[in-house]
Amino acid sequence: MHLQILSKQLGFLVSSAKTEMLGEGAMKKLIVLISFLICCVLPLGVLAEKQPTKSDGMSFQFFINPIASPDEAHIELFLTNEGDKTLEFEAPTSQWYDFTLTDKKDKIVYEYSKGRFFLQAIQRLVLKPDETKIWIENVVLPSGQSLKPGEYKVNAQFKATTLNGESIKGYHTLTDEAVMVVPPENPIIRNVKVNIEEGSMLVSGKARPTTGKLYYVVEDGHQEWVTETKIKLDSVHPDWGDFSFKLNLPEDNNIDSLPFILYIYEKDVKGNIIHPYPKLLN
Repeated sequence: MHLQILSKQLGFLVSSAKTEMLGEGAMKKLIVLISFLICCVLPLGVLAEKQPTKSDGMSFQFFINPIASPDEAHIELFLTNEGDKTLEFEAPTSQWYDFTLTDKKDKIVYEYSKGRFFLQAIQRLVLKPDETKIWIENVVLPSGQSLKPGEYKVNAQFKATTLNGESIKGYHTLTDEAVMVVPPENPIIRNVKVNIEEGSMLVSGKARPTTGKLYYVVEDGHQEWVTETKIKLDSVHPDWGDFSFKLNLPEDNNIDSLPFILYIYEKDVKGNIIHPYPKLLN
């Protein structure tokens, strides 16, 4: 398109020069102008045509999913190959991503890379079509304390520099942002712990549901792996009581490859979920 426009412009200028019988000085100026157009417009057109697009089969998505409970916070980072070609990402160091948490005053309260050291060597990551790479990071403040209850903005950046040997800068999926809400202390569930015993997970904690009933499910953010199950309790509200149960995840799924999340909750009289307590299992 750029070349067609340039061709028409040059043809018009030359035609005008012949019609008006320009002098030698004017003709020299015309030649300089034509040279300028060739040097400036042509590269722009060529560069624009080389920008990568999703139609070339190299489409990917980088996105985040924050998970928070009163006791802990995690950031899940996903990189998905959405195209039909194998993708090879390259980064100059072992740092594939970075993210920050800012409070409502836009003050940075946590920065993932701060105080960390990364291997200063080129790293490569290969994703086949429809394959997803998942990273999970715990958010631990330098003081060792948990985040205060409230709303935080999470801004993440994918740090790869090349994709299949070409610069990755032409893509617009290198950053993502999300809102993470750290809830106040759960009024009916606390001290939830997960231990591995003989291939199973033993979940324990304390609870005092107002309805006297407690439930749990396990999901990965997209699919439910363990359907709603009732938890046996040994106390009546308002007294705190202990609970525990064994959790068996599907054997054909690797616990390290998916971010399994346990949700413990109670229901109100209308059956709506209230007081949810999320717990990342892996």
